[in-house]
Order: sequence, then C-alpha cells, then structure tokens
Amino acid sequence: RRRSGRWRTSRRPPAPVAPAAAAPVVPVAAPAPAAPSGGRVAASPLARKEAQAKGVDLSRIVGTGPGGRVTFDDVHHAPAQAGVAQAHASDYAISPEAAYLAAKLAHSAQTAPHYYLTMDIQVGKALSLLEELNAGESEKIGLGDLFVKAAANAAVAVPDVNASWLDGIVRQYQRVDINLVVGVGEGLRAPVLIGVENMSLKEVSEASVTAMEDESPYMAGTMTVQNLGAFGLSSAAPVVHTPQACCLALGAVVDSAALVDGKVVSTPKLAATLAADHRVVDGAVGAAWLAALRALVENPAKLLL
Repeated sequence: RRRSGRWRTSRRPPAPVAPAAAAPVVPVAAPAPAAPSGGRVAASPLARKEAQAKGVDLSRIVGTGPGGRVTFDDVHHAPAQAGVAQAHASDYAISPEAAYLAAKLAHSAQTAPHYYLTMDIQVGKALSLLEELNAGESEKIGLGDLFVKAAANAAVAVPDVNASWLDGIVRQYQRVDINLVVGVGEGLRAPVLIGVENMSLKEVSEASVTAMEDESPYMAGTMTVQNLGAFGLSSAAPVVHTPQACCLALGAVVDSAALVDGKVVSTPKLAATLAADHRVVDGAVGAAWLAALRALVENPAKLLL
C-alpha cells in the first residue's frame, strides 16, 4: 500500500546468513613412476603381456595402479609415442668404410654451409660419341665416365672448385682426384681416381672398373661424383665430402623438347646438381664450373683432345 507518496519499507535489518561450511580438501597423490630409475617396473602380468604384444617400453608409462603399478589399461590406452616399437625389427652390421663415410657425411652436413645449383645438360651428342667409341669394343665407356672426365676438365678451367677449407684457410689443388660413390647401405664406398684431368675417356672407364673392385680403405680426393640416374631420379642434392668443397650428382637421362633450327625436336638431357661448401666456392664460381661442365658435355669432342 502506498503512503505519503513513498513505498513503505521495513526498517528491520535482514537476518545474518551463516557462511557455508567449506568442503574438506582431500590431497590427491601424483601418479608415481612405474619404477625407480634402473629398477624393475611394477606392472601386472596382464600389463606385461600387453606391453610385449604392442612393443611398448613399460618404463615410459606412468602407472595408475596402487603405488604406481602399471595396469593393463595403462598399457592398452598408452599413446603410440609412449613406447618404443621392438617387434619385427632387425639389426645389421655395416662395413668399416661405410661407417667412416656415415660419420664423415654427418660431420659435413652439420659444419659445412651447403648450397645447391642445378643445370640441365643436353647429352645427345655425348651419347652419339660414345656409340662411335664403343663400336666393336668389349669394354664400354659409359655416360658416367664421360661426366667424370668432363668434371675434371671443368675443374682445370675453374680451379677454385678444386679446393678445401682447412681451419680458416683455403687450399687449392693442382691435381683433380675424383671419388666415385658406389654401392648402397652397408656396401657404400667411394673409391678415388687419381689425376683424372690427364686421363683419356677409355682410361677413366678402365680406372672406374678397377676402383669399384678395389677394397682398399677410403682415400679422399679433391671432389666427388655420384651417378643416381640408374635409380630413375630426376635430380639429387648430395652432401659434400669435407674437406672437399664440391660434390656433383647426376640424374637420369630423360627426353625433352628443344628448339633446333626453328623446329621442336626431342633431345635427351639430364640434370646435374652441384653441392658446394660456400666457405670455399661461392655461387658465381659454382655456376661458372657448371657452365664449363655443360660446354664440355654438349661438345664432347673437346674431351678427346
């Protein structure tokens, strides 16, 4: 009811409200590790059986059972990364030379500032020349042999690539010694051909055959060539074999369209990729060497001089 133009309100203060009793805090124990470092993992028999079936390392699973015991559910629901797969695996030994090369390439990849240059090279004239040279011969000269010879001659024309980085100095070599990467896996090897710039194509081919059969320990040359065309790869980005500064990788020969005398014709080509250590060979020098290589391969008669 309205009185004196105001709403009538009670002047009695509200009764105090007692605060709600706080809920008791129950401490929650953190999951205990499955076992102390170096000790036996506490796990149920079913958990062990499941871990063996899944190839899971029990020591990497936090157990939810009493005292941190690993249960079947812990193993069954463990994410894939919680374990290390052991099933269906096998180990094999590698040769001392393959182990040495693996360590050498790992060190090179971590310490040498690599860069890569790729150039397409027409090989039609080179293949025609090889067909003439191999006619009636029992031992054939391959396209890879021709590229090894061309790589050496190009290094003579651009000598800055035939060098090494040695603790703050660059050492340039007067002779071109080329390592050939052969084999795969445990049989990986890199025999060396000495003084390739002074060899004929036939001598390069013969030396390559002899080197591949040689079981002598690894000896570093001044640059490396690897031919991956047999695997059907269009190109590859190799690792430099330090202290060498350059490694050449060859891709497969493929047919390409080219304009010759105003007509589109099909010509064979391959991609040559140079991996270089930038401390020794900058981009301009690397490009000049690739251009010299291409000029020799596309005009292969020069390799016979």
